[in-house]
Amino acid sequence: MPKKKHPTEKKLLRFTLKVRGELQIGELPGCRDVYCRIILVAGEQWELTKGTEETISQISRCNTNNIFVWNFPFDVTYKSSTPFGWPRIIFCAYGPDIFGRDVIRGYGLAQVPVVPQCCEKTVNMFVPNLSPWKKFTAFITGHRPELMDPRCLVTAGNRDGFFVETRGRIRVSLNVVTKSMQEMGYDFGTVNEVS
Repeated sequence: MPKKKHPTEKKLLRFTLKVRGELQIGELPGCRDVYCRIILVAGEQWELTKGTEETISQISRCNTNNIFVWNFPFDVTYKSSTPFGWPRIIFCAYGPDIFGRDVIRGYGLAQVPVVPQCCEKTVNMFVPNLSPWKKFTAFITGHRPELMDPRCLVTAGNRDGFFVETRGRIRVSLNVVTKSMQEMGYDFGTVNEVS
């Protein structure tokens, strides 16, 4: 027989955040074939209820305009009782070097909008910045600098001494829907009020 709740027990209030996205296109100079690893990172009090927090796109070959086309969808749903730790999206682009080894071609970071909306974001990609000698050594040995865990990009304290250079950009479309935010007292306004 199911356990009955005590009349004084309050139901834990939580809101829902649904993010549907699509990695559309990208420009990454010096690359011919590229695939992307997409990582969604949320705070400790966020529960993933649908989808996967990490996925890998198909390999895309650049066209004559040096544009990569992925049109790769991703879809997640979270529940939380606090907006602290609002989800962010990390993009890691990989492609083969001239020896066929997969190497990092760029990292990018995007914040999931707090206002329910459909939007397109251009995400600048970056790579670790090296001296010319270190670039040459990395090329020869095949050990280019790469983050052990790209999730460190969303934590403020773990980036000391991390120098980067911009290396292209990607475009992503996001469709964000929330439920029960106002019932919990959160009002982020509308797209027109925020803009």
